[in-house]
Amino acid sequence: MFFYSDEDEFITELSDKLNNKLSPYFDIDINYSDNSQSTQNYQIVEAIKNNSNLIIVNTVDRLASSSIVEKAATKNIPLIFVNREPLIEDIIGYDNAYYVGTNSFYEGVLQAQIANNLFFSEGGFINSRFDKNKDGILQIVLIKGEQGHQDSEERSQNSISQLKIMGYNVQILESVFCDWSRDIALESFHKIYDNHQNEIELVISCNDEMALGCSDYLKTLPDYDSSQTILDQYFPIIGVNGRSLGIEAIKNGDIYGTVTNDSIAQADAIYQLSMRLLNNQSLSDFPYTFERGKFIRTKGEILTLDTLKERQLI
Repeated sequence: MFFYSDEDEFITELSDKLNNKLSPYFDIDINYSDNSQSTQNYQIVEAIKNNSNLIIVNTVDRLASSSIVEKAATKNIPLIFVNREPLIEDIIGYDNAYYVGTNSFYEGVLQAQIANNLFFSEGGFINSRFDKNKDGILQIVLIKGEQGHQDSEERSQNSISQLKIMGYNVQILESVFCDWSRDIALESFHKIYDNHQNEIELVISCNDEMALGCSDYLKTLPDYDSSQTILDQYFPIIGVNGRSLGIEAIKNGDIYGTVTNDSIAQADAIYQLSMRLLNNQSLSDFPYTFERGKFIRTKGEILTLDTLKERQLI
């Protein structure tokens, strides 16, 4: 198994779940590449030389997928790409290549739904306390993951598209890439807030760590009151992942809501696929749906304080 970094909460959780599921049956070698594609390429070449039976890879750069497929195909080694989706043309010609990840389009839709539910609960956005400058336009900051990452782009694009479909007049104040990092988001949001302090009405982030970077900065402001939530003092911040970090952030009032990126379902899909590939079993009765015969995507769910209470997680 090859992962781009061991500092990403979702990736480390997925790695742990896969290891727990597969290690009773197979010898597992877990590699992290410290966000270096050249390092990961070397690791994969060594694994192929050592006659690995299956490669599970979360690429640093999705555009490296084609060369990874070519290398694996020389020994007909099955490949499962995870989390960073390869281009369809990179895997369509190799029968033993698949992808398991999230449905980023749907996650963006759900982020918009979280915002809409919040505004609707107070009679709508226009002329509410959320419409800070009373112009009827929803002013938004987008905090993206990394440039070229399909999940990052699709979440951001579809959250905005869905808000427009819902009838909102939307203005993007700033759109920045923060590489999934809480620290980078804090630094970036410092500059954004300085430029748009009185305009920001919604922050949509591509993961919970970057969302928390934004709230971390707000906590440094002189007018921040620790007895109140970020929402009550400033504006809603909405993320994606919904693991322990995001859930605690919602409980603490540091972010308003998030969308689950279901590591449990993804780990199970990868496990089920791995078992069939390693045992040369048919995929005709596979319990997850394939798109175009190659892609498995899991759907997320909305998490807010209300939904956490409904699920008795509080």
